[in-house]
Amino acid sequence: ASLRVVDSAGLTVGRALERKLDAAVSTGELKRCAAAEYREPLRMDGILLLYRRALEREAGGRLDEIPALVKSANHEAAATLTETLRVLGCAEDSAGIRIHISASGCGVSFSDEHGGYISEERSLAMCCLTAFEAGEDVALPYGAPRVIDELAAKYGRRVLRYLECPADGADRQARELAKTQPWVRDGLLCAVRILSYIKKRRTTISALSAKLPGFAVSVKAVPCRGNPGNLLRMLSEAERAQEQAGPAEGVLLASSGGKVLLSPLKRGSGLRVMAEAASMEAADELCALYEQKLRDSFLEQK
Repeated sequence: ASLRVVDSAGLTVGRALERKLDAAVSTGELKRCAAAEYREPLRMDGILLLYRRALEREAGGRLDEIPALVKSANHEAAATLTETLRVLGCAEDSAGIRIHISASGCGVSFSDEHGGYISEERSLAMCCLTAFEAGEDVALPYGAPRVIDELAAKYGRRVLRYLECPADGADRQARELAKTQPWVRDGLLCAVRILSYIKKRRTTISALSAKLPGFAVSVKAVPCRGNPGNLLRMLSEAERAQEQAGPAEGVLLASSGGKVLLSPLKRGSGLRVMAEAASMEAADELCALYEQKLRDSFLEQK
């Protein structure tokens, strides 16, 4: 079991507060609550209704005549989105768009009307595109695909990035913007936003996807017994890491085949390799290449 402490935007709190809480728990320096201070339990029965209302507001109107079917290992998320789409007028039809909500509920992917697969990364990029077309900047996690930055530049917009656990307030501007864009971290909201776009523009989800450049993402976790930070520094110097504007949480490398982001794993000792290229095959090859480079570097360190 784990406890995740988040701020008002739903983002992980900064390192300073995290350390303060951790120290208080480990040393037992906590204010104990007396029995008389316990309040009556607060019933939260209305939360689901409020959440469905938020989904309906994201739609901004009816979604009649859009055939869609929701699938997810998260049965509650699937039921919630299915009922919301029914209220908004979507027809539940397996021959139409298939919406795949991730088990966590944080991501969404699609099978379009032709049976083509649209990954979570492309789905997020499509959502960002709708914001860029509306003249908005977007706040994204540090590890989100870099192709979205290139997409933003075409529309004269920016991508602001926030960190998983910032040491200071360097990503404060991105976090403030993130408060207004929960669809970045919520697969159900992202799905409704995309359906609303294709309804209002009288287009299709495959046509929206075609507005994006071709790209795919491949991810591998590489365990190591040494210091992941030392490995990152070695590769940063050897591979000539790209200069990054704003706060960073890893090393960004560019090659002729695409881009690679190397960052520490959130749990355990090791590094996360995220390769981004024009196709899935190229992304897999690039990911495997840097996975091997990391393993070779680890052997050199021993």
